[in-house]
Amino acid sequence: MFSLLGKETDDGWKIIEPVGWKLDSTGRPVRAGDPGSGGNFSAGYRVQKDGRKAFLKAIDLSPAMRASDVIAALKIIVDTATFEKSLCAMCGEKRTHPAGAVLSDTL
Repeated sequence: MFSLLGKETDDGWKIIEPVGWKLDSTGRPVRAGDPGSGGNFSAGYRVQKDGRKAFLKAIDLSPAMRASDVIAALKIIVDTATFEKSLCAMCGEKRTHPAGAVLSDTL
């Protein structure tokens, strides 16, 4: 989740910088000055494609895979991501915020 810098998504978005966190001198992730919205199981990145910039949220599924009830733990993560995606889509449709458009949901 914290090693995506410089990589590209399947649909061509290049991952260019972290959002709300940074790597310290040892290469470990630490929260930057702006803690964002939490993200205990995710990391934000700024991405770029064809001159456009956007936000990418990378989700870490490994804690769910170690849970005693893997299916229930995955469901919580998927339900949360689905809600956030729906919220972004609504904002994009209503044009309440320029970051509201869902451009891709694959990596």
